[in-house]
Amino acid sequence: MAHWTDDFFDEEFLKGGLEEMEPPRPAKGGGGVLFEERDMHYDTSRVTASWTFILDEGSTTKQTDMRVYSPHELLSIFRQVGFVDVICLDMETDQPATEKTRLQIVFGRKPRAKRG
Repeated sequence: MAHWTDDFFDEEFLKGGLEEMEPPRPAKGGGGVLFEERDMHYDTSRVTASWTFILDEGSTTKQTDMRVYSPHELLSIFRQVGFVDVICLDMETDQPATEKTRLQIVFGRKPRAKRG
């Protein structure tokens, strides 16, 4: 995850109540620091995150909540809606996905509907 990349704040400030958050890293575009706190909820297959941006003009926090689908769920969904020849590939190698694959993409072919 995140790691120390900037000395924007002194060590005493960071120890004062932000221990549960990821260490800071520069915010995109520079001029500040981003703290990130992430949780994976295995019972609901959801990832929640809290991003706190501390900039010269103040701070703001944004929340995200995202459903994460496993490869076998995606393959099943594709088949349920009529796709055939469904495969899950590693996006970095274009080879079939394995348990070590970080980014995946699912492909399938939808048969043409019969006319008439």
